Amino acid sequence: MSTIGVRTNYTQQLWLEDFHANYSYESDSNTLTFGMSGTSITTEIELSELEQEKLVKCLISDQQNHIPHWQNLTPDLHRTVERIVQKIMQVSILADYSIRKSPKGIRLKPLSFERRFLNQSQSFPVLYWTFSDEERTRLKNLYSHLNENLQKKYDRGIMIPMPEPFERRQIFLTKEEANEIGETFKNAEEIEPYWELYSTALENCINYSFGSAVLILATSIETALKWWLNKNGDEIAKFLITYSPSPSIEKLYECARTNTEIDLPGAYIQWIKELRDIRNIIAHKPISTQINRLEIARWFAIGEAILKLISGHKSDKLVGHLVEPVGKKAIDKFADNSRGIVMRKEILDKEQFYHIMVDTGETWRFTRKGFKKSKNQDIK
Repeated sequence: MSTIGVRTNYTQQLWLEDFHANYSYESDSNTLTFGMSGTSITTEIELSELEQEKLVKCLISDQQNHIPHWQNLTPDLHRTVERIVQKIMQVSILADYSIRKSPKGIRLKPLSFERRFLNQSQSFPVLYWTFSDEERTRLKNLYSHLNENLQKKYDRGIMIPMPEPFERRQIFLTKEEANEIGETFKNAEEIEPYWELYSTALENCINYSFGSAVLILATSIETALKWWLNKNGDEIAKFLITYSPSPSIEKLYECARTNTEIDLPGAYIQWIKELRDIRNIIAHKPISTQINRLEIARWFAIGEAILKLISGHKSDKLVGHLVEPVGKKAIDKFADNSRGIVMRKEILDKEQFYHIMVDTGETWRFTRKGFKKSKNQDIK
């Protein structure tokens, strides 16, 4: 068994009163530690010798300040790291719950993990694999050609990059887009709350707080649909929205789709029902639920599309659909049987790209020739 750990990040909020103290607590093969460097979590994960060797070969470097990132991994290791991350997430959620349940922990910011920066604009959350004596002895020959300082560094273990859920690259505005923002700035009469709700939901998802993300995302879409119906529906719809108990989110969607002048896709109805079901489980049943990464990507994709449509912007018909990478480059970049969700279509440097979140959590830019629509749109 290999010891894999992660450092949580509560934005410099959580420290020990005794700065030099160190407290550790064990649960099965998992450990929660409070110390001088903050809060850390470790767990035991079974990795084959072949997986261990491949990880070391991919993630070491002859550069002293090398920060490993997702593109360093070969596609056959994506599933290995995904398995590690799933186990770390289970333990981290338990640790976060335990901390948050304490009187002081309740006011902490959402769970997130330590990040390492490649440059000023790009960073990755990272894990730490601490070598056992047996692992160090067996793997030493893979980095024994490096200088003495680097050998000592890798004797302690290696960093493993976590996949980055959802793309967070810079946004480049055209002159027309900047002008549109300027017009809104000058002429806005009200500020609808669902935009900020969507942003908060996305931030929670990026920090792996999937349950909170689903609750807030559903509220964002529901609020947007109510706002739209109240503004554009008939008097009966306005009365019911104002004075009656709220209908289910998919009923709001169907009402907006059939009774107002907005081109909402019919395919979204079933996906919104699935979002509603998971939201209700999280909100009303005292059990935890495992959320598929592609499912939550689909919900965010259609949420973004609905908000765009309400604000008068078009959305591509493939948004929210399950697709598969194809072409000569796919085998070099993605694991076997990889799938993804179309998040949006955008123009960059006068070329059209589809942003697709693949099942590892990474978002890639594809041309239309780089993927095909899956025949079966059922994610499970």
